[in-house]
Amino acid sequence: MPIESAPVHEFSVIAPVKIQLVFARKEAGQTIQDRLVPPVGLLTLAEQIVLECPEHEVEVLDGNTVDDETLLSMIDADVLGFSVWYSNYQNTLRLAKTIKELRPSTRILLGGPHPNALSVKILNNRPEIDNVFSGDSEHSLVSFLKESDCSAIPGLVWRTNGGIRSNPADYSVPLNRIAPARIRTLKTPFKWNSTSRPMSHSYFPISKFRGCFRSKRCEYCSIAIESLRASTAEEFWEQVDILNSEAGIDHFFETADIFPAQRAKEIAARRPPHLRHVRSRCYLFPGMGTPRHVEQLMEMGISNVFYGVESVHYFANNRFTVPSGNRTYSSDYSINSLIAEFTRFGQKGITVMPSLVLGLPGESQERIQANLDLARELSDLPFVEELSLSPLMPLPGSAFFDLCLADRKIQSLYAAKTNECLDRVDDLDFDILSRLLIERHSAVGYDRLIECLDEFVATSKKRVATWRGRTAKDFERQL
Repeated sequence: MPIESAPVHEFSVIAPVKIQLVFARKEAGQTIQDRLVPPVGLLTLAEQIVLECPEHEVEVLDGNTVDDETLLSMIDADVLGFSVWYSNYQNTLRLAKTIKELRPSTRILLGGPHPNALSVKILNNRPEIDNVFSGDSEHSLVSFLKESDCSAIPGLVWRTNGGIRSNPADYSVPLNRIAPARIRTLKTPFKWNSTSRPMSHSYFPISKFRGCFRSKRCEYCSIAIESLRASTAEEFWEQVDILNSEAGIDHFFETADIFPAQRAKEIAARRPPHLRHVRSRCYLFPGMGTPRHVEQLMEMGISNVFYGVESVHYFANNRFTVPSGNRTYSSDYSINSLIAEFTRFGQKGITVMPSLVLGLPGESQERIQANLDLARELSDLPFVEELSLSPLMPLPGSAFFDLCLADRKIQSLYAAKTNECLDRVDDLDFDILSRLLIERHSAVGYDRLIECLDEFVATSKKRVATWRGRTAKDFERQL
């Protein structure tokens, strides 16, 4: 047996092992049906293991491209790591429990956005999970395979005979020490479908910039740090070149939230001639679409921008008191300013996907309608082909999730509806939690909000990506 039997606080690898990194099938989230990309975070983790621990065998499995039975039949690992989002957590738990019953010696690890703020709760509630990693895991996972002293592994959460211990996550590792993602470890089906006009969520994600350079985190953001790590322009194009040459991938999504547009000029200047055909997508927010930035982003190859518009009440002449609001724009920034930015992008052949959030604290039904009117106005622009429009979701780790935890009324109502204690549960009912947050901290009825959203989606001439919570009528239909 390659994994040494040890007390709960210890773990050591004494021989080459098989490692499988799995993304369980997504079951919730935005209604995107054409997402063609594999879990790039796991591909990066796999390459880090190949680079630093070549004695081990490593595979990546994407549960979105095979059925659950097939995925289960492919799993035969000594060490099994799951990338977990709120949208695939329940499927992850079902799969982990089954694997632990079939292969008790398999070491099961969780990482990804969802466990970051829930790691201790997960180990308290889920005996089938052996360890949780918080924060970036490329070097932490390698350390886990090499290091038997759990206290020396950044971001590791583990059981001891006296309870559960956790190490602080390390977000300081320079990106040039993280291996570029490749497709070669992916064992589930994948074929890149090149098209001149891809839907925005079908761009292949890469992470050569990580974090956000905003001075304060947005309240719905679950990113744990307020900093940005950047690759060089050469490192950016190296990653693009690898995926383009190995798999023909020609549309990329730089996942930094928010992308540092001031770096576009440097990246454009170092673009290799043989990658002139490649196009990219990035996150921006209102105020970043200056004439200079738009020109430089076009030269870099940006063909689509996801624009975090979020709400009308961040704009001039539309402000009102938002108790937890961190975001502000310049005092003269108006909706007309936003449309002028969008127009600049459109004139350069760059499409825009605006994103709005409904039900922020302090919002009224009038403000909901103003947001929908803005969404309709933006969707009428010819270079806006898609929109993202969803009710507020308090993701673990975000300020809005902390607001829920601090609100005794929300805690009481959540317990009454779910028979679960909000400050102990790890498998959250986001439909209920979103409803409680919106109805407690705004003047908006949740069911009415969803009805308005449904009506917008049904009548929109453009494609709308949305996360739609259940209404009272939906619950009645389930019963």
